[in-house]
Amino acid sequence: ETTPPNYSTRFEARKIAVTFDEYIVLDNVNQELIVSPPMEEQPSVKLRKRTMLIEYEDTLKANTTYTFNFGDAIKDLHEGNKLQNYEYVFSTGDVLDSMSVRGNLTYAENLEAPDEPFSIMLYSDLRDSVPLIDIPLYVGRSDDSGVFIVNNLRPDVYKVFALKDGNNNFLFD
Repeated sequence: ETTPPNYSTRFEARKIAVTFDEYIVLDNVNQELIVSPPMEEQPSVKLRKRTMLIEYEDTLKANTTYTFNFGDAIKDLHEGNKLQNYEYVFSTGDVLDSMSVRGNLTYAENLEAPDEPFSIMLYSDLRDSVPLIDIPLYVGRSDDSGVFIVNNLRPDVYKVFALKDGNNNFLFD
């Protein structure tokens, strides 16, 4: 159960509650949680019994669909089963954007898949220098075999970069 409901439109809340039917634990949630489009400050995520509380201070962009992807951070308490890539999605406008980009990363030199996750960054600005100067419009992460999907995009043309973002600032530095 989610409050406000998952996939809400005209979203204005500052606090999100996700209640599970069993007890869970959060594992590396600060590293696993990806908010797309990126927020200036990472939301705070806490547990209270069976409820995950998400709070943030940032001002939301108008007519924008936001995706909170929890990666591998949510696990059940007793067996440790992961709820992989759970997404909480909402729109500040009347429409939920529903486009997506998916693919497989391989190294150009040998066509092998990477053995670690990479940040997937989408820009509507198509200049080559954009990852040096701007944060992406949308962000995702590949798994450790190079497979990625970025959901809830508005229809547009995007420049896509895959980067190992060691300091999590969404810039190629």
